Amino acid sequence: MKLYLRIFDISVFLSILLCFNFSNNDFEIQLYTKFIPIILFFLFSFLLIVKFYKISRLKSTKIFLSPLFISYLIFIVVNLFSGNLKGVNETGWLLWKNIEIFAGLVWFLALNYVINYNPEMIFKRLLYIIYLCLIILTLFVIYNQFNMYSLTEILFTSRVESEFPKINPITLSIIGVFIFFTTIYLKPFNNIINYLIISFALFLILAAKSRTAVLIIVNFYLINLLIANRGRFNLFFVFLAFLVFDLNFTNFFSSNLLEILRLDSEAEVWRFGGRIGGYQSDRFIESSWGESIAMISENIFFGIGNINTHFQLATKLYSVDNFVLQNLIAAGVVGGSLLSTWAFIIFPLQFLTFYTRKIKKINIPFLSLIFSFLLIFWIKSFTTNGASYYGLEFLLLVIVYLYFIKYEHL
Repeated sequence: MKLYLRIFDISVFLSILLCFNFSNNDFEIQLYTKFIPIILFFLFSFLLIVKFYKISRLKSTKIFLSPLFISYLIFIVVNLFSGNLKGVNETGWLLWKNIEIFAGLVWFLALNYVINYNPEMIFKRLLYIIYLCLIILTLFVIYNQFNMYSLTEILFTSRVESEFPKINPITLSIIGVFIFFTTIYLKPFNNIINYLIISFALFLILAAKSRTAVLIIVNFYLINLLIANRGRFNLFFVFLAFLVFDLNFTNFFSSNLLEILRLDSEAEVWRFGGRIGGYQSDRFIESSWGESIAMISENIFFGIGNINTHFQLATKLYSVDNFVLQNLIAAGVVGGSLLSTWAFIIFPLQFLTFYTRKIKKINIPFLSLIFSFLLIFWIKSFTTNGASYYGLEFLLLVIVYLYFIKYEHL
């Protein structure tokens, strides 16, 4: 059994490695960071399925009919079909991105059977490996940044963006959020080290200058405050604070912090970073979401394939920057609606209901931490393409869903 647990540990490491690109052009780097890892990822996932299915207390194949597996499988099949039918010039990229998602689905099946062996132990083991991998990765990124910028520049002027591995500021900020919440709820080390890691996580968020990270953290605590005070008179005031922050959260910060978060103009806030207002105008049709909806209307049933849409939109200024819209562009209503509806609406509401019922039961491990993962997935998928591709948001969705089906009946 120790051997298979070590294989599981390696598969978790590979699941993180495959979330990041280390090169677009260097074949040797891609060989060792993409091609070989994904072959091993498939191999280890199949080994884990075979081994842990045999010893599982729940020898069930219902997981193959789960909404996560079915919705992503339909999405893969339809967007591959539509991408090749439309004759897009990115067929290699399209195929690779779908192979990555399929590999993630196979690992999802393996993880389900491994968790059945010992849920609390496996979840803890899983979270620790991801946590340590992301800390090591971001330490490497920040070390490289200090070779180019001073501390003042990192904190107040530049936005940290890594080329090796390729990590954009939003991704760096949600890694910071992940490290922040995991340190608080897992308490992996002694107090001094934990406080240092929390400080490092906040440093990552500040260096990335990401509004997404701020939204995740504030909404997490506001929702918990709302749940803790339900049924009381001050419920209204909590809800009002929630709305005020979400609609115009710039009022909560000093002018210096507004500038750091790139919110130095009210117009930028209401344009939502180009998502609902154009770069040179406030017209919705010139925004990334407006252009995305126009593209969807032209390919409404099957989409155009899960390609990089940054250069496909009309003005060439934006990416789609929304999980639901990316799914519909990729696979249309036929292939993208089930995934979008379930992952973005139905399941988050299911988990929120589960969370409000179970939060005061101390015998359920990691509950608040897992809820923070759901918020990371949901808010990042609201403001970026998110889990339409294989990445950290996809992994967090898998973890949250498996946690939900293991503990919902307790």
